[in-house]
Amino acid sequence: SGASAAAAVPDTTPRRLFGDVTHLRAGSIRDTAVTRQSFYRGNSGARASSELAASSVAKLSETVSIRAMMDSFDFNLPDTTRFKEGKYKVRFSPEYVAQPSIGYSQGGYGGQGTYGGTTIILSDLLGDNRLALSGSINGALSDAQLFVGYTSLGGRLQYTTGITQAPYYLFQNQTQSSLGNNQYAVSQDIIRLVVREAFVAGIYPLDRFQRFELGARFQNIDQQVFSLTQVVDYTYQVAGGLERGDTHNVASANTVSPSLAYVRDNTLMGYTGPIFGTRMRASVEPSFGSWKLIDYLLDVRHYTPLLFNYVTIATRFVGSISQGRDELRFPKWIGRPDYIRGYNRDDFSSISCTGLPTDTGSQCNSAETIGSRIAYANAELRFPILRRVNGNGFGFPPLDGLFFYDAGVAWSQGQSVVAKAPAAYDFSKQRALLQSYGIGFRLNLFNIAIVRWDYAVPFSRPGQKGFGTWFFGSSY
Repeated sequence: SGASAAAAVPDTTPRRLFGDVTHLRAGSIRDTAVTRQSFYRGNSGARASSELAASSVAKLSETVSIRAMMDSFDFNLPDTTRFKEGKYKVRFSPEYVAQPSIGYSQGGYGGQGTYGGTTIILSDLLGDNRLALSGSINGALSDAQLFVGYTSLGGRLQYTTGITQAPYYLFQNQTQSSLGNNQYAVSQDIIRLVVREAFVAGIYPLDRFQRFELGARFQNIDQQVFSLTQVVDYTYQVAGGLERGDTHNVASANTVSPSLAYVRDNTLMGYTGPIFGTRMRASVEPSFGSWKLIDYLLDVRHYTPLLFNYVTIATRFVGSISQGRDELRFPKWIGRPDYIRGYNRDDFSSISCTGLPTDTGSQCNSAETIGSRIAYANAELRFPILRRVNGNGFGFPPLDGLFFYDAGVAWSQGQSVVAKAPAAYDFSKQRALLQSYGIGFRLNLFNIAIVRWDYAVPFSRPGQKGFGTWFFGSSY
């Protein structure tokens, strides 16, 4: 037991880390490449210069804590009593500036003159406040486009407000008269609308995937009518320049339009478009004042992944209906490349399919793609073709392919909708379903832009061959 007690007592005899070095004196160490060493002589004795002091080793072994930092001269916290408190002030600074453009145009709907514009977006330090300024001119100041908008993102109820001005040109009618020698003077009547708008809209999220939108806007619309005339020679297939006639002013209109919308979105994005989930938007917007109408919108999209998200089936249904006394004030065009593909080459400058004066237009008409009410559906089978492969500092941009089928119809009040054009088809009274199919490609150009190309066959146009269309933007 005595031996055990003795063994439990620690040995406290002081020892030097490197033995007795008192004999070391200047000039007593042989300076050779083999025996050369460096020592540090402190209050506790000498140690090799490459070794840390025992106190430093103990300090480094401690856990870093607020207490340790407060006790350390090297890690003193700032004195909070010297802090100054002040109310946060919003100061805007440029966050994004679009590259300005400028040029000169001759002829066209707006006449000739200088065009160009730019966009500037300002933001504060927290990013809760945004101010957007955008403007452009298009031949004349009366055709200038303007947007000024402020957005608040600091609270759960987010809102935006601003003012805009934009000109719109709507085709109204066309007439042609013979000049002899197979030459015709073709005149188009154009309605020019300058829409000035003040708006406010709020967004209230219910959760991460759902929200309500409530807003209102006031519109002032200036209306003008003018004609464009050109001489067309069908023998040599040439046409002269457009000459703009006199402009006639029409009484301006003022409308107030409240709106309410429900939005749901839980989709997951891929390289060129959504690959999983559901999107939906349902909204209603009545208009009161000089023009009276109600706009209804239902947009539902669903994405079903196959083969572990490698292949996706994407479907979409959209119904956009304007109903009321003035529903034809803003007609809709269903032939957009992102609506119904294959019908964006229909000749809007003629009343027939071919554009020839001898065509009666009894079988089809470009007006079939225009109406105050549209409904269309799309289905796509999407699959990857090329994924990013990094090698030697070079990466190929992702490329996706797809097969698609589109179907839709555009009509207005007083017209009936039929699935297939009958023998005595009259497009002024009936509207038949327009269909197309084809293939497409989507290229993610290094996250700068998504380049789209679709080859569509419009089989509701007998005898018309398929064609390709370039477009920008992600898939629906």
